[in-house]
Amino acid sequence: YTVKVISNGCSSTLSSPFGAVVSGVRNNTLDVSFSVIPNPNNGEFDIKMYSTVNKRYTLALYNLTGQVIFKEDLNIKLGNNTKKVSLNGIEKGIYLLSIIGDSGIATQNIIIQ
Repeated sequence: YTVKVISNGCSSTLSSPFGAVVSGVRNNTLDVSFSVIPNPNNGEFDIKMYSTVNKRYTLALYNLTGQVIFKEDLNIKLGNNTKKVSLNGIEKGIYLLSIIGDSGIATQNIIIQ
């Protein structure tokens, strides 16, 4: 492969050729979608979830260095679900909230003010 970047009508020179091997990639077929209300928040928020199946998932909150701040198993039912979260004493910043299932992962960033 080679790479050439084109932006606003300008282009870079072509990169040197390199080999690329794609491995371990799988499609995310997670059966649940979610949103965080409100976002930004003060550490107290609701997670609104919609699932197409009854299933067990893991909810995890990570800081930007990948450290697990909060983790909990969830039994999510078919249809709409709500989970109230209260993270007392959490530092202000940007975090990643993930719902993890056996078929994939869905992640959103949240802002704690």
